Amino acid sequence: MKVVVCKDAGSANLMAEDIKKNKDYIFFLKEPAKSIFEKKNIKSHNLKLLKKYIAKSNLLITGTSWPLDIDYRSIKFAKKYNVKVITYLDHWVNYIERFNNNKLMLPNILITTDKYSYALARKKFPKIKIIKRKNKYLNKLKLEYKKIKKENKYILYIDNHLVDIKKNIINDKKYFKYDEKTIFKNFYFKIKKTKYKSKKILFRIHPKKTKKNALQVIKGHETSCVFSKNTSLIKDIAKSQIVVGWNSMAMYLAHKLKKKVMHILPKGIKSNVLPIKNIIYLNNEK
Repeated sequence: MKVVVCKDAGSANLMAEDIKKNKDYIFFLKEPAKSIFEKKNIKSHNLKLLKKYIAKSNLLITGTSWPLDIDYRSIKFAKKYNVKVITYLDHWVNYIERFNNNKLMLPNILITTDKYSYALARKKFPKIKIIKRKNKYLNKLKLEYKKIKKENKYILYIDNHLVDIKKNIINDKKYFKYDEKTIFKNFYFKIKKTKYKSKKILFRIHPKKTKKNALQVIKGHETSCVFSKNTSLIKDIAKSQIVVGWNSMAMYLAHKLKKKVMHILPKGIKSNVLPIKNIIYLNNEK
C-alpha cells in the first residue's frame, strides 16, 4: 500500500498528473490540493487515520508546504516507521526550510520537473537521489492554452500570501518593510506611468485568501481593478497583456505560455527567484 499526502496547490498540480487513481494508493489531502485531486476523481481519506495508514504502508509520496503542514508531519511519521519517502518539489525557494532545516527529515527521493529545480536540489541535497521528470501539468496547460481565445485586455496581478511568509522568514520589520497593501499601492502608481497604463488590473486572489482579504489589498483603487472569476489560470493569462507579481509559480507558467512577466517588488526588498531570463522589472519600466 502507498500513501499520498498533499496540501499546497503547486505540489498537487504536479502530483495529480503523475499519480493516477489506483486501489494501491490511499490519499490524504487538504485544501487547496483536495480540490485539485477531486477533478481527477480522487477523494481524500479521513485525515484522522493518516498516521495509522502510514505505519502499515511501504511508500509515502508527498508534496511540500510552506509554511510546514501535513506533508512534513507525514514524513516524520514515515521516518518513525522506516517507510520509504518520495517528495515532489514544485518551486525554487526554501528547499531546506520545507523540511524544517532537519537533515533527518529528508526524503529518500526528490522529484523535480525542470532543469533549474533539478540543479538546485542537487546542490542543496547532494546525498539524496534526485529525479527529473517531465512536467505533465505544464504540458497539459500548453495544449489547453492553444484552444483559448487571446484578448490581451488586462494586467493580470497574481496575488501572494505574505502572512505565511511573515510567519516563517520575514517576521522582522527591519528586513521586510512592506505588506501586501503597500506592495500593491507601489505597483499601482508605477504601472500608471508605463505603456500598460490604459489596462485594467485583473486581480487573481491567492487560493489561501478570501475576497475580503483581497479588498483590503486594493483598497482605494477598486475602480481600476476587477477580480478574476475564473478557476482556470490559463484563461486569465489569455485575457492579459502582461502577468505581474513576485516569485509566483503562476508567473513561471505564464512565461512558459509565452506571456510577458513582470517582477513588482520594490528594488532591494526581495529578488526574483524564478528561472525567467527575460523577466521585466517594474522599477525599470517607463
